[in-house]
Amino acid sequence: MPLWVEFDWLRQAVLNDPVLQQVIRRVGPANEPMGPYTVVNGNLIHKGRLVLPKGSNLVQKILGECHTTPSGGHSGGLRTLKRVAGNFYWVGMKADVLKMVAECDICQRQKYQATKPSGLLQPLPIPELVWEDVSLDFIVGLPKSRGFDVIMVVVDRLSKYSHFILHKHPFNAKGVAENFIKEIVRLHGVPRQPPVLTNFVLGETKVAAVGLELSDRDEVLRHLKYNLQRAQNSMTKYANGRRKNMKFQVGDLVGSMAYKLQIPKGSKIHHVFHVSLIKWAVGAGHALQEIPRGLDADFIMGFEPHKVLSTRIKRMGTNDKLEVLISWKDKATEEATWEDAKEREAQFPHFTLEDKANLKGEGIVRVLEDHPKPNVKFVYTRRHKNPV
Repeated sequence: MPLWVEFDWLRQAVLNDPVLQQVIRRVGPANEPMGPYTVVNGNLIHKGRLVLPKGSNLVQKILGECHTTPSGGHSGGLRTLKRVAGNFYWVGMKADVLKMVAECDICQRQKYQATKPSGLLQPLPIPELVWEDVSLDFIVGLPKSRGFDVIMVVVDRLSKYSHFILHKHPFNAKGVAENFIKEIVRLHGVPRQPPVLTNFVLGETKVAAVGLELSDRDEVLRHLKYNLQRAQNSMTKYANGRRKNMKFQVGDLVGSMAYKLQIPKGSKIHHVFHVSLIKWAVGAGHALQEIPRGLDADFIMGFEPHKVLSTRIKRMGTNDKLEVLISWKDKATEEATWEDAKEREAQFPHFTLEDKANLKGEGIVRVLEDHPKPNVKFVYTRRHKNPV
């Protein structure tokens, strides 16, 4: 029969506790129940649960067993309290359990907060002039047309006038800059330094048509700014209704929604974080961890393709996508991964997939001649239906 080896120590701790000793004396040698308390086999019981001294080391062991072990599973405060209260009781048990769960370092690091995200919406300022501030984005993954499969979209943030510029994949910063100068700067000047548009003054020109055009232009700009401001106010009100404003007293504030943090020396990550990525650390038992592997050195891609082992056609909706099984240089064959053929060809232009792959067969998965075929043990066959 299993025995709890700490029973003797627990009895001695109860006897040394003045509050519990007073309860035992009230129960008396006749073992008459005093409210919820009774004495069973020399142990003080509270409603069928073993009573522990409040400040004993056994309380911390039980809290750890019911919360941090695999059976505890780092459950929430109420679930951990229910697990503890099933067998044990001490004065202030609920407060101790909730405090321990709130200060758990693993829970704070790994669990998300089921609350509104931090950080209010910060809309960009409305430009004063056309082509003073532009946005740029790319539409990729298009079917090729005359060799082009990418569209660069440049939009003036004030007038919403747009340019759609053709590109070929892969493209680099030099090609984007050349097309930007050719199609945007040539027509509208350099952003942040656009042609100056002075406000029209009545009587400035003697040509009535020119005066009317300039007056209409100024009126259009006023309407644009007014409507953009209304849209920003509406979006800000709607977005901030689902967010909360979080302020931290310690640390340097960068802008209005970012903070500069003290991070371990030697790390290669930026030390400024948005307020939505920061939360208060409860308790004082937070040990600084070592820098994760990969963040203590320069970010250099350590993967280089070595050989194509196989190919396959993967159905993505109504389209077929070619994937290749690539073994990487200085990596084991077991670490070979399936990669998109077009993406790898764009990322490693000097590694020609067609030259590396000696394919045979016309099936969905093509196997290389020098690659051993898998040992097939079981083959699925459809069961024939009995004729009616």
